[in-house]
Amino acid sequence: MARQAGRQIRDALMTARQLARNRKERLDWDHLGHVIKAPAVLNKYRKAVKGRSDEAWARQEQISQNHELNSPESKMSTLRSRYKTASFKVDQAEKDQDRITQYIEDFSDDLPDYQLLGIQEEIAKIRAVAIENNVLTGILDSADLDEVERGTSPEEYNRISQALGQYENGIEKIQVFIDTCKGILGI
Repeated sequence: MARQAGRQIRDALMTARQLARNRKERLDWDHLGHVIKAPAVLNKYRKAVKGRSDEAWARQEQISQNHELNSPESKMSTLRSRYKTASFKVDQAEKDQDRITQYIEDFSDDLPDYQLLGIQEEIAKIRAVAIENNVLTGILDSADLDEVERGTSPEEYNRISQALGQYENGIEKIQVFIDTCKGILGI
């Protein structure tokens, strides 16, 4: 609070000095008085035009923004965005999995048995999580996130959000398993 007051005093003095310099006069109290009174006159004008003070206007804008963020349309938009991001991650994971499979096929004769066993375990984990994610994909696709906007009940939103959260967690698990495979293979 004191820091803000100090900054306001400093800014007022700097503005008064610029005003005096612009008028080619020596800085005096009249310049400082003008600088201090100008915002009050402006606020009085704004209140007359808008019908409320800047503080009341700012409060109303904040309430309006919070309402927009919590609207069903905004929530569903967020879910759509999360689903698109998750789908992109799935595509990347599938490409990584294909590269690992190709690498194993190309160099399986050169890999020690313990590496092959470790990779097979990780691939089995990837497949298990992928099966779970396929079920979740069915739930998410049936929700048709592009069409659901108004009229989405809180229960439906929560069901979709929960499925999407599980889907995202599954993708993170798959990425960990893929990174483990890459670490085992040194790629």
